[in-house]
Amino acid sequence: VNNPLAALQTVAANKRAQFNYPLIGITGSNGKTIVKEWLYQLLDATYNIIRSPKSYNSQVGVPLSVWRMKSEHNLAIIEAGISQIGEMRTLKDMIQPTVGILTNIGDAHSLGFISQQQKLEEKIQLFSTADTIIASADDPLIFETLDKQHRDKLLLWGKNNNAHIIITDTAKFEKGTQLDLTFKNQKYSFLLPFKTHDLLENGMQVIAYLLLIGWQEKEIQKEISGFSSVNNRLEIKDGLYNS
Repeated sequence: VNNPLAALQTVAANKRAQFNYPLIGITGSNGKTIVKEWLYQLLDATYNIIRSPKSYNSQVGVPLSVWRMKSEHNLAIIEAGISQIGEMRTLKDMIQPTVGILTNIGDAHSLGFISQQQKLEEKIQLFSTADTIIASADDPLIFETLDKQHRDKLLLWGKNNNAHIIITDTAKFEKGTQLDLTFKNQKYSFLLPFKTHDLLENGMQVIAYLLLIGWQEKEIQKEISGFSSVNNRLEIKDGLYNS
């Protein structure tokens, strides 16, 4: 072929079209792999899951991930990462998510965009086929853009009173952070085993999806208590001679 990458992506898009089971598509500046792995940890006992290996979310990584989809699976979790304008259109055609999760919009991979708005607009192209989009309502840029373009698809969470899942209170303890929520006129309380903002944000993405598919409070609490760490691409290791 004249363009091996384009051929690989075309084949992957056709592979994806063979299956109609749910597919969670995850994008954002940070946290994609953590959210994917936590969802896998929680849902693996219930579903036969195909997921992106490691951080395979690039123009090459996504088709290699999609290529692993088989008829015996009944849920897919695929992450998508971009670094410049035009890239998400290709990834969207290969992933075609039924549920989309937007982790956040930060400074990572910003060199290929003229603004955060442009980067956000590019990323949310992934969700054109999604029935539901999960995201934070506390970032004004995300809230206003998604509300304008995808209002009927949204499942937003946060302290914002316009969110669907409202965080009414937070309390930090030695073992983690307690989040009190309201969703569909019901109250929930969850203890997450960490305290940092980024991990709490990632944890809320997972809780929102579990509430979406109908999990009960006790069931969710039992599973999130066992969240395990996820290896990052960049890690600090102790070297020789205190390096």
